[in-house]
Amino acid sequence: MLKKVLGVIPARIGSTRFPGKPLVKIAGREMILRTLDRARECQRLSDIWVATDSEEIFDLIERDGGHAIMTDGACETGTDRIVDALKIEGYNSADCHTTFPWEAVVNIQGDEPLLPSANVDIAIDTFFQDNQADMATLVTPLPKADEWIDRNIVKCVFDHKGYALFFSRHPIQQEANLCFRHIGVYIYRPARLFEYVDLQERTLEKVEMLEQVRALEARWKIKMIKIEQHDSPGIDTPEQLKDVEARYF
Repeated sequence: MLKKVLGVIPARIGSTRFPGKPLVKIAGREMILRTLDRARECQRLSDIWVATDSEEIFDLIERDGGHAIMTDGACETGTDRIVDALKIEGYNSADCHTTFPWEAVVNIQGDEPLLPSANVDIAIDTFFQDNQADMATLVTPLPKADEWIDRNIVKCVFDHKGYALFFSRHPIQQEANLCFRHIGVYIYRPARLFEYVDLQERTLEKVEMLEQVRALEARWKIKMIKIEQHDSPGIDTPEQLKDVEARYF
């Protein structure tokens, strides 16, 4: 029997680099809805939520037939917002060992509107095969030097067993073809997910503005799942939005 998995798309209206980003339209359809469309195509997600701090996003998701949850606007990260949504829906850390309905929770970044659903399914299945991993995420080769130095593209390196060593917006290898691009998907074991919000936010996370660094500093094992062919850029800036529309629509 397949294990049940919850997918949650955090959608914060006040993005620092791109305010109102979830509601910008890509070829006539809001980015958050395009991300939701891809999530709905995933075969391994049993349920899908959108966790937001915006009434406008909430109403948009509900009109589209989705399940939206209004969360605290003070949530620092997407993972914090997911935990807040779970608590609002009546779940807590004690449920993880008793009545929690899902065996994994997937954080799907709302600015990944072109993410192939098959990649999420592969990540989920691979995660369940590794009993040592606390969480998992996706990466793809990063061969282009211009992407290697772009701060809007998150780079990562990992050890010979496939566990993350570090993530950064800056180049973290001497050669571009030795590091990988991070893709905005995180898979958590439920107990770890609730533990995440109790971890202290430290300097490296603040400097990099990357939530997964918090887990690394706590010595969590983050499984890096390689996707060899991945041409679906995330959108962090208006310039990237224009590029995506020009290339894909």
